[in-house]
Amino acid sequence: GCGLSTGAQTSQLCCKRSMSGVSFPSTPDLCDDFEHSIRIVDPSLGFRNFGGRDRFGGTVVTVKCFEDNSLVKQLAKTDGKGKVMVVDGGGSRRRALLGDQVAMDCVNSGWEGLVIY
Repeated sequence: GCGLSTGAQTSQLCCKRSMSGVSFPSTPDLCDDFEHSIRIVDPSLGFRNFGGRDRFGGTVVTVKCFEDNSLVKQLAKTDGKGKVMVVDGGGSRRRALLGDQVAMDCVNSGWEGLVIY
């Protein structure tokens, strides 16, 4: 099944501004500050960076879908300013959940970043 939720897992963080923009808290600092409410993604899952940004943050908008990117396409065209799209595709590698056209929709709609599994 597919599903969509917004802001259910949102935490507001205070970030210091630096000369280069916003500096994000380190992973250990986040774990200390949110010990009982944070989960860290296991790096052995093979996440890779395709977007050219080392860090991004914002309100989490989750999409659950399995081998069907129709909700991702729909959400990519909505206002993404200050939001991060997290897509739970069940880890399947048989179907692409994001291609160049949908990625461009995300850029044009101002999404801060995407995490796809």
